[in-house]
Amino acid sequence: MQDDEVRVMTYAEFAAARGVTILSARRTVQRYKWRKTKGNDGLTRISVPIAAIPAEPPVVRDDEGEPGAVLIAWLIESSKLADQRVERAEARAGAAEAQVAEIREQYLAELREMREWQMRLLTQMQPWWRSVLGRRRQPASPPIGRLLGSSIR
Repeated sequence: MQDDEVRVMTYAEFAAARGVTILSARRTVQRYKWRKTKGNDGLTRISVPIAAIPAEPPVVRDDEGEPGAVLIAWLIESSKLADQRVERAEARAGAAEAQVAEIREQYLAELREMREWQMRLLTQMQPWWRSVLGRRRQPASPPIGRLLGSSIR
């Protein structure tokens, strides 16, 4: 095997091959100053020496040696936490909906009260309006009519 043998791969492929995060893969590439090129698809390709790629992908094992058991336990725990968050969010949403309904009822009650008040006010002011409208027999003449005299009317 020669020192110049490399394999071109993306950061995600390199991270999966090494069993690390993409951020860790980026740091490794920076540390060793491996060549990087940008592909037409927008993904960065790195030239990784064959010696830096493990022959077998890493396997996650717990204390008893079962592959993936730690990952499965983590996924189950994450699922339980997500379910709890969903339940809390649904409870908050229900409380918010109840609060909105209560505020809407208050608004409608105040709106009805305001309309009743407006009607009472209008009925009290009705005689006054009739007297104002009764005094005004003729609409005001337009300003041009006043300037040119009565011939335009």
